[in-house]
Amino acid sequence: MADALRSSKDGLILGDNGEIMVPTSPEVARLRLAELEADPAYVDVLLNPRHPLHSARLEERKGLAIVASGAATL
Repeated sequence: MADALRSSKDGLILGDNGEIMVPTSPEVARLRLAELEADPAYVDVLLNPRHPLHSARLEERKGLAIVASGAATL
């Protein structure tokens, strides 16, 4: 599966199909969320609905939050 993952220039981790990938472990997801939310550039993208990465970052954050909560059954 590691071969199926790739990074985009924007720091998103993408699968071969272009979908955003999220960690499968709640602990890793919580850590990733904390790292992202501490990044002012990331927060700026979330707060600016006109930013080109806004939708992708919202989707990424939603996926991380689901996994972090332990509600995901992967």
